[in-house]
This record gives sequence, C-alpha cells and structure tokens, in this order.
Amino acid sequence: MSARISGRRAWASFAIQNCLICVAAGAISSQLAFSEPTLYMVGTAHLDTQWQWTIKNSIEEAIYNTLTRNFAHINKYPNYVFSFEGAFRYQLAREYYPALYDQLKLHVANNRWAVSGSWVDAVDVNIPSPESLIRHTLYGNGFWKKEFGRTSVDIFMPDCFGFGFALPTIAASKAFPPRSSGGVPGAAPPHRAVDRRRRFLDCRRAAVRPGVRRR
Repeated sequence: MSARISGRRAWASFAIQNCLICVAAGAISSQLAFSEPTLYMVGTAHLDTQWQWTIKNSIEEAIYNTLTRNFAHINKYPNYVFSFEGAFRYQLAREYYPALYDQLKLHVANNRWAVSGSWVDAVDVNIPSPESLIRHTLYGNGFWKKEFGRTSVDIFMPDCFGFGFALPTIAASKAFPPRSSGGVPGAAPPHRAVDRRRRFLDCRRAAVRPGVRRR
C-alpha cells in the first residue's frame, strides 16, 4: 500500500471516528423547547466527497463506514445522536446502500440522526452569488424534505476559506425554517451582512448559525 493511500485512509478514518462537540444541535434543538439553556454534544463526520481520493473511495469506504459505525453507536448508546452533512452523500447512500438507507430513514425519524449543512455539497461562499447559495440550499433541503420530511436549519462549514458577506442574509432568508439562537459562548461576535442582518458565528467550528435579528 502506498504512503499516499495509507495517509488518505488514515485521514478518512479520523474524519469518520472522531466527533466535533457542537454547542447547538441544529435540527434537534429546533424541535425541542426548553426553559433553560441546554448543552448538546452531537457526533459528526465531515467528508470531502472528493479530495485526495476518488469518489469511488468515498462510496466504498467513507460513506459505508460512516453509516455502519454510527448505526452501531446508535444501537449501543441510547442517547447517542449523530449529524451528517451534504445531501449528495445521502443520494450516494440511497443508490449504493439501499438497505442501510432504509435504516437511516428510521434513525432520522427517531431523532437519532440529524441532517445538517443545508447544501448538496460543500461550497465556496466567496465567489458564488447569494442567489446561487440560496438555490443550493433549496436543492439540498428539498432533497431531505422529500426523503425524510426534515430540513436542516444551519450552514455548516467545517472547511472554511472565508465567510462571505451575504451569509447572514442567506441564513435569514426563507430558504431556511424560522429559528432563533442565543449564540455560542466564547464564539466570535455576531456576523453582520451588508443589509445589517446579524447571525452568530462560531469560528472554531466554522458554522454560521441563524440567530436573533438585531439592529
């Protein structure tokens, strides 16, 4: 096995097995109402569909492992919740692993698996127009709505190369379900768009979270 392939698989294994600590649980917290703040720890696995490997590797290794390993965690730990981004990867799971996809639908329905990110796949947010990003949101969330009856309420950017000026406006658009958030302790100040809309920004997790509109 070449060093490149070994390194690639090690990176993919790291991405699959390790969890980010998410202070806000996106689609999950939006469905629940609490009188006091609640801290959530939600597992996630970020996957570049194609980077230093081919899409074939993503289908045969990363997507399969992400499904099977996290299904095992869900079955073993009653409070385990997993979040996975990118509607395109769900489309690949539906095409190549239909039996696992049926299990995935069940876990989504039981609030053990949350769709996230809102987009079909990771995008650049600096060069594309705001209309392009909103359309991307409608395509991604449209797929999840049709398949699971759920939509994502966040813009998830684990590999971020800058925050586009229009992101707060996009997050506040009708492409996303109505939602308010109190922000993240220790995160950056609210990100302001040119139309004065502000959304809380967590630079450590590179996620723009729709928040309360303020003037």
